Amino acid sequence: MPNVIEELDGYINKGQELTKAKPSKLALELKQVVAEEKQRIKMDKTIQNKFEEEKKMRRDFAKQALKFAQEMKDEYVKIGTIATTVARKELLKKPEQPKDDLLVAEFNQELKKLKTKAAINMNGDELSQQISALLGKYSDKYFANELYDAYDALSASVLSSNGDVETRKKLARTFEQLESSALTEEQHKAKGVLEYFGDYENTALFKDFLPAYQGISRTVGEQYAKYLNDGNSGIEAIENEEKAEFEKAQAELLARSSRVSRFTF
Repeated sequence: MPNVIEELDGYINKGQELTKAKPSKLALELKQVVAEEKQRIKMDKTIQNKFEEEKKMRRDFAKQALKFAQEMKDEYVKIGTIATTVARKELLKKPEQPKDDLLVAEFNQELKKLKTKAAINMNGDELSQQISALLGKYSDKYFANELYDAYDALSASVLSSNGDVETRKKLARTFEQLESSALTEEQHKAKGVLEYFGDYENTALFKDFLPAYQGISRTVGEQYAKYLNDGNSGIEAIENEEKAEFEKAQAELLARSSRVSRFTF
């Protein structure tokens, strides 16, 4: 069974496959199959209106490409949901307390002293130095996490006596450093996963400035490629187009039949 880091790396790898490798593969295979079918139409002497036939052929393949694109998007959203859930749960975990009760007691005593000093009189630089000293003395992630949890009270004490812009900036930098120290390797990876997937439900797998999108646009037309990030809407648009053409053809056939029926002998 993979550990958390391997599991999270696996989700990122799958995400990269869906945003990079698969779009490129789809564009290449679509180009090949359309070229082959275009040649077949060209050589088929039974096809009278080759322009119309090629137009329909490109539309048929566009419809299939949009189906694949929608499946890719659905898979990406599924992976994003699972990955971010695992990452969020990991970030909520607390390090186990060390078995050395004496060490824990000593740390708690020093933390209590730090809180008192901060409440009496301490600036941002002094607080940062005190925290760095404690982190150097107590290296276990448990202690960094305890400092992290206490930081809101510590920083509030400093700000109560000096809340200028520079102090706030210093406290913010110290907070970032403390947060980094408090996170385990697994939690750092979890943060990376959340940053990678971000707003995964709205991630465009096909970006119009990249070769995969541009290749598909050249192969089947921009009127279909523009739907690559919303395949279902594109398929619906094509089906409406096909329906309109069918209804037009039926109406023309009916009109011809009606015209002929008026001629009697």
